[in-house]
Amino acid sequence: YEERIDRVETRIAARLRDQLGSARNAKEMFRIFSRYNALFVRPHIRGAIREYQTQLIQRVKEDIESLHKKFKMPYNKTPTYAMCNLLDIPPISSSIMWARQIEHQLDLYLERVEAVLGVDWGTHIEGQQLKSDGELFKQKLNPSPLFEEWKKRVDTKSHVVQGRIFGINTQRTKSGPQLRLIVNFNTDNISLYKETRYLRAMGFRIPFSISSLST
Repeated sequence: YEERIDRVETRIAARLRDQLGSARNAKEMFRIFSRYNALFVRPHIRGAIREYQTQLIQRVKEDIESLHKKFKMPYNKTPTYAMCNLLDIPPISSSIMWARQIEHQLDLYLERVEAVLGVDWGTHIEGQQLKSDGELFKQKLNPSPLFEEWKKRVDTKSHVVQGRIFGINTQRTKSGPQLRLIVNFNTDNISLYKETRYLRAMGFRIPFSISSLST
């Protein structure tokens, strides 16, 4: 029985190495690892792919480091900020969207680690470090502090519009007097309405004291 298993594992290892060797890029290699990773508990197979594992784990480390650099960039200098401005998405909501995009990409990279090292990737030496780095990175991406800061800022600011909402001014022109409608509004209130709508759509619980201001 053991001899048969050994022969099967030898053929699988050879086939796996052939596929990895003929892969055109890292993306294909990750896909191949994902297909076979349930077999990585077998020492014979694990030994046969060790060099490819090291190569791909290094690729994941580089990708995560690139994410770190992207996150450290001032948000208002990013393409996402410019796009959100064009789409009229308010700053707090767009910042949270940006952080969630980075977190989603980080999760994809960590899934690649599992594809390369197997389901117990957190127990590997390389996996332990990547798991720890990933958890620390996710703490930095946590949107709760930004949301709490926004709530405090809203609570401490007056959103009452002073005076009449509408006014009419008379302007004299060559063709005679013209009436001009003046609208009295607070730009902060407009931003509040937008933020509340987007934050609620993203699953945040808006306090009644703020929600009542944005209705």
